[in-house]
Amino acid sequence: MDVKSVAVPASASASAPLDIDVEVTVEGCNSFKRFEANRTVSRLTLRALGTRTLNVPCPAYIGWEHHIYTDPGSPTRTGPFEVIVNGTPWGTVRVH
Repeated sequence: MDVKSVAVPASASASAPLDIDVEVTVEGCNSFKRFEANRTVSRLTLRALGTRTLNVPCPAYIGWEHHIYTDPGSPTRTGPFEVIVNGTPWGTVRVH
């Protein structure tokens, strides 16, 4: 899925839940399904995955949807905590 924007908080606690707002592009027969996450103490790597409806006419629609991924805070984060979505770095979070 294409990612239009990602909102990363400026700072967060080392172990509190952390919400990452990812805006994905949806179009025609493509829709958001889920996030695939890989996490270390200093980096969160997300991949936005979608589904495609087959064998039906697809409307010529292009839009965007916001989806929240909540990192649980375990293992405890260290700073700077980097957020990467679909291979692109979108920011770092100061850990306190």
